[in-house]
Amino acid sequence: MLILVLAANYVLLFVGWEGVGLSSYLLIGFYFLRKSASDAGKKAFIVNRIGDFGFMLGMFLLFRTFGTLDFTQLFEKVTAQQLPQEAWGVFGTFTVACLLLFMGACGKSAQLPLYVWLPERDGGPDPGQRP
Repeated sequence: MLILVLAANYVLLFVGWEGVGLSSYLLIGFYFLRKSASDAGKKAFIVNRIGDFGFMLGMFLLFRTFGTLDFTQLFEKVTAQQLPQEAWGVFGTFTVACLLLFMGACGKSAQLPLYVWLPERDGGPDPGQRP
C-alpha cells in the first residue's frame, strides 16, 4: 500500500496497485478449503485483471500521447496545454486514457460494472475474529 500511495509515476503506482490486488485475492481466498472462498477469490482475481488491463491501456495511451508517465511532467504538460491537437477532442486520447484509468479503479474498488466479486468476498478472515 505504501508503494501505491508514495508513487511518483504511473509505473510505480501500478506495482503498488498489483500488490493491493494480490493482498485482496489472498485475503478473500484465505479459507481455501471452502469452495465458496476459493471461488470468490478466483472471481475477484479475474475481475481485478479486467480492471488492471484497462489501467495498463490507459498508461500506454498516456505514454504514447505525452511521452512520460511521471506525474509532475504529465500534469505540467496538461496544465500548460502543450498537447497534440488530437488529445483534446470530445473523445480525444486524453479523455480515453482517463476513462481507462477509471476502469482500473472501478475493478479494484468494486464499482459498476465490475462489482460482481464484492458480494462473495465475505468468506475472508476478520482482524478481530478468533480461529
